[in-house]
Amino acid sequence: MTKKAISILAIIFFIFMFHNLYAQDSLKHDSTITKIIKLNENFKLDFRTCPSCGYTWIMNNLYDSTQFKLIGITSWNEKNHIQLKGGTDVFTWEFQGLKKGTYRLIFVYKRPWLKEIEDKRTYNIIVE
Repeated sequence: MTKKAISILAIIFFIFMFHNLYAQDSLKHDSTITKIIKLNENFKLDFRTCPSCGYTWIMNNLYDSTQFKLIGITSWNEKNHIQLKGGTDVFTWEFQGLKKGTYRLIFVYKRPWLKEIEDKRTYNIIVE
């Protein structure tokens, strides 16, 4: 192999490596949703997932347990809707608003062992 070919391969390799480092921190989708609820009212947040692909929704911020109470997380298989590769499940997180105010819940959709985030949802919850 010539020095020129080795140099070109080295440049391609470094471009590939820097692109992957940048891509790990990039976000493909980000949305903010506002929900208004009454004090002590339960509310549900639904998340479509592909668990067999390793993806899951993770709450990305801590919240004060005096503001919200996590009632539970349930899941069901979504057979009659658009299918993601590997199958689609819907996870429902149910909370109860315990204290009046405006609060933020942040969820990220990712493979827990990787840095890359596929999706992010921010919920502004207004408890009246």
